[in-house]
Amino acid sequence: MDTMDTGMNTLDIGMDTMDTGMDTMDPGMDTMDTGMDTMDIGMNTMDTGMNTMDTGMDTMVTYHRGKKSNQPSFISVRQHK
Repeated sequence: MDTMDTGMNTLDIGMDTMDTGMDTMDPGMDTMDTGMDTMDIGMNTMDTGMNTMDTGMDTMVTYHRGKKSNQPSFISVRQHK
């Protein structure tokens, strides 16, 4: 009979574990809001990438003009600038 009483106490501990599960769901919602802020930062990074490409074109023009080459491909680069 003493062993049967101990079994009933084990069921009560199981109910306490279920309450803790509900608290875990609330922090999950806060994580979703932070994700939206990360998307805005990503757009700013794309704009910086375009500026880097423009600088690369200017470097090519300066390099070919310094060599003073008469090839038609280099003349086209100077006209583009």
